[in-house]
Amino acid sequence: SAALRAITDYIERNKEELSNVDSIKEWIAFELGDDEQNRPFLWKAWNSGQRKTGRLQSELILRTLATHLHALAAIPSNIELSSKPPVGALIYSVLAVERALSFWKEGFKKVPAGAAGHFSEDYWGDRVGYISGRNVNNQRASKFLKVTATFTDKTWDEIWNGAYLFYKEKRRQPYRQAAADIPLEDAEQDSFVMESDESSGDDEA
Repeated sequence: SAALRAITDYIERNKEELSNVDSIKEWIAFELGDDEQNRPFLWKAWNSGQRKTGRLQSELILRTLATHLHALAAIPSNIELSSKPPVGALIYSVLAVERALSFWKEGFKKVPAGAAGHFSEDYWGDRVGYISGRNVNNQRASKFLKVTATFTDKTWDEIWNGAYLFYKEKRRQPYRQAAADIPLEDAEQDSFVMESDESSGDDEA
């Protein structure tokens, strides 16, 4: 997948720091973090969690989103494209990166067999789980709707421009698979919140 390739490419480009299983395992643990709302891989600049900026704009996410641009480039020019922000594609990219990072938790890539190894809405979208004797709604996908709903046009421009830089790197590669939107229009939101630490509220680094 695009997210797995993004992680592999990152490791290849940072061989000095990520030279063995232990160092890779430590990096993966850092990116996934220990807090559901403040995982470093969700941010463009983490800055020790004190001055984090760029919600959903990390290199891994934008490299994965670049696959969406690659797919759009393959659409004939006579077909009119939507002018709406790519909310579904961005959330798809976030979940794909989370999934890919989880496959590297031991310091090497290990894709599980069965449904867990395949990216699908049934497994990686919202679902109801049975925990401690009660049903719990895991809003794995729709929780990010509340985040993207606060994005300004400037933020979306930054996301597009960031993804476009990575798209230019791979535009000569053959097209493989389009990034599909996740149907989230009627999804329920929860209290998941991501806020930049800039006083202005902008997502600039």
